Amino acid sequence: FINSFTPGLGKRIYKEYEVTKEVFQVFNKVLSETSDEDLESYCFGKNAIRTKGNNMWVQLAITAVNLSYAQILDSHNIEPAVSLGHSLGEISALIYSRGVSLEDGVRLVKKRGELMNQGARKFPGDMIVIGNMSLDQLRSQIEQFHSMGETNVAVANVNAPGQVTVSGSLEELNRFGEYLSENSSRVRFK
Repeated sequence: FINSFTPGLGKRIYKEYEVTKEVFQVFNKVLSETSDEDLESYCFGKNAIRTKGNNMWVQLAITAVNLSYAQILDSHNIEPAVSLGHSLGEISALIYSRGVSLEDGVRLVKKRGELMNQGARKFPGDMIVIGNMSLDQLRSQIEQFHSMGETNVAVANVNAPGQVTVSGSLEELNRFGEYLSENSSRVRFK
């Protein structure tokens, strides 16, 4: 299952596959309990550009498109042996494997996004992915960066060997990226 958003996400399959419209209809029905907005406008309509930075709409859009792809597979009688996802994708996998109903899954994703929005307002920050550096090397660089008085940068997630997500305030992440560019031949930050 996919885990990132760009405006226009799902537009092609929405036009080509009726099952995608059916998935979006269920999402919109659940969303109508608390909002008069429709998901299509946040995926590929008038609000798509505003979706970035709004965790709730981003996560709803990603999940709807994930489940649309799953329904497309079903419509072609393709049945996966397993359904897996990472982070938000786990919820898509849970819904697809019928661990929860689609409606309850939409409510879960919506609540997750709302809580992330609340946290982001309370603790504004960002994340960057550092590649070409081991976790130990990156931790050493973070310690050196902290010794310079910068304290808000931390390892957030180990995505894969040599690929680590770092979180912190936007200002400190920018300074950390510049610091890495100056102090490591392995990282270029722009």
